[in-house]
Amino acid sequence: MHDECHISRAIKKNAIDNRYRGIYNKTMEDEEKTTNKNQKFIDWLKPLIENKNTNRSVFAKEAGFDPATLTNIFNGSRSPGVDVCKLIAKYLGISELIVFYYAGILSDDIELNPTNEELNYVFNQLDHEGQERVLDAGRYEFERQQKRGNGRLS
Repeated sequence: MHDECHISRAIKKNAIDNRYRGIYNKTMEDEEKTTNKNQKFIDWLKPLIENKNTNRSVFAKEAGFDPATLTNIFNGSRSPGVDVCKLIAKYLGISELIVFYYAGILSDDIELNPTNEELNYVFNQLDHEGQERVLDAGRYEFERQQKRGNGRLS
């Protein structure tokens, strides 16, 4: 009888250990996925923060959100949300779509070229005269590249 209780307790303990091990492994896998998903965002945002000659905490405060949010994004415990992305876009003066792209918020079906998005966003912020100057410069550069034989045609 004593051996049966001991065996029964050992089986229960093993079952509990395996259950927690499974939860732990699942948690680690989920955390890894979050971290990997955030890595693209982190790799994009980190130099932008550095270019502002500031740290993450000041950057977050100036952008209008809690610095703990940015810390959690960088350590992988949360993903960047739409609201935070909008605040970052506004603070940096760039299109929200660019931030959404790097944050992994956009559907994989959507193809986005961040350079084109930024150019479009900046272009739309210019007055008519500024837009004409940018178009003239773009046309000039395009013709120059075509003459060298490396212009792209759509």
